[in-house]
Amino acid sequence: MAIAYDSIGAGDTETGGDAVLSWTHTVGSGSDRAMFIAIGHADAANDRAREVLVDGVPAGRVCMVQNNAGSAFSTEIFCLVNPPASTTVTITATINDGTWNDAAANSVVYTGVNQSRPYRAVLGNYNTGGTAPSVTLQDLASGEVAVAGVFHDSTDVLTEDGTVTERFLVDPVSNDGGLAWWEKSGTGDVTVNGTISGTEEYSICGCILVSADSDEIALAMQDVIRGDAVTSVSKSVNVVAGNNRCLVVAATEADGAGTGDDFITSITLEDGSPTSFFTQVVRATRTIGGEDNCYAEVWELRAPATGTHTLTVNFSDNANDICVHILQFNEVDQTTAFKDTRSATGNSATLSDTIPILQDREVGLAVATSDSSEAHIPGFTNGGDADHDIVCYADYRGPNATPDQTSTVHAVWGPANDVDLTLDRMTIGNADPWAIVFAKLVPANPSGIYLVGQPSETDSALGITPSGGAATQAIGIASETDSALTITPQAGQIVVLSIV
Repeated sequence: MAIAYDSIGAGDTETGGDAVLSWTHTVGSGSDRAMFIAIGHADAANDRAREVLVDGVPAGRVCMVQNNAGSAFSTEIFCLVNPPASTTVTITATINDGTWNDAAANSVVYTGVNQSRPYRAVLGNYNTGGTAPSVTLQDLASGEVAVAGVFHDSTDVLTEDGTVTERFLVDPVSNDGGLAWWEKSGTGDVTVNGTISGTEEYSICGCILVSADSDEIALAMQDVIRGDAVTSVSKSVNVVAGNNRCLVVAATEADGAGTGDDFITSITLEDGSPTSFFTQVVRATRTIGGEDNCYAEVWELRAPATGTHTLTVNFSDNANDICVHILQFNEVDQTTAFKDTRSATGNSATLSDTIPILQDREVGLAVATSDSSEAHIPGFTNGGDADHDIVCYADYRGPNATPDQTSTVHAVWGPANDVDLTLDRMTIGNADPWAIVFAKLVPANPSGIYLVGQPSETDSALGITPSGGAATQAIGIASETDSALTITPQAGQIVVLSIV
């Protein structure tokens, strides 16, 4: 399915005095939808969107680029896969501190986008004084689309290049600048660019939209719960339809006081009788002063019933400053959903780990947290490659409105070699503790050995498309009168022929 433009939102602006940008967006009915949300603002260098919600569902951060010239001139992009079809949704973007200053935001929806890996090859650029904002996104494959959000705040005119399609231009302060969304198709290296009529500060960030591919692991639903000083938290979640479903809970706590070992003891889903219980996959705890005051962990439940159900997370003690990310993945192996787990903890300004090699169609999940009011975790990088996607981002804020912990879930789609994942722009003050866990999601229908089966003598050709997951599957044996044999295996499958 080709990627196609669906719709744009109404957009919103703010010149100071409001901490929330809010607008509506009427989504179309096409399949394999993905919503991209762009925010541009001229706030201080440390300001950013704390969270972006689509009808209360958090969108994942794609990227953030800041022009480091005092007033920042930042561009941020968020993404939500599978937004409700044929529905008008409300989108809100909340600043992390204070109020938005000369800010603009809007949203765009595309159809035909891969639901497990909607984008790749994130890239940003800025200039403290320039006239030609641009990003060059490399190696576009046939059917992929390059997109970018660009922001500047001045009376000079912002215009796209003649080869670029502009989907929206939102002006925050009645000037001719503002926030634009640009789009360009092609193959190979594609430059998304435009001009400013005068020399101005700007920031631009972009990525490549990946076309739909139904046999890959798909992120079908995501949500988040925040809490403090609780022994349990609950939320009504909607498990959507899809093959080989797996519900994942990625939870973090970062209690700087170190008041107790308040880890998760159980997670339940009221999706029938009896109640379904999650299984723990991996946990990492950072212990200081004899107390586990920073942890990250992953739990999973295979084949949850579709529909709206109550999910409950139970803790061993009063849990402080928690973030619980709820994710539904489809096309996950129903015998072994996760493998190759690992964990790391520390007290430093850099949080990093090396992930194992990812095979084709595998997905690696990295769950990271820090106990710091200064923590900023926009994304992992690998030698300049930002192709490691944030699917969830949240923080918990105490009464003083500063984040008591920052919590993210990152996804890495295979194949990939051993990768040293380092948090980009990570700032942790005073050697605050951090924790990270990693685990691989295993795709459904893994590679196997298939034995060709037996048609009748009169068959002149045999067309075979294996679909099972067994290690050995008998399909047919051709007779001596057959003149042709055609076999079409799925990705990752190996077919062995024996001719005697």
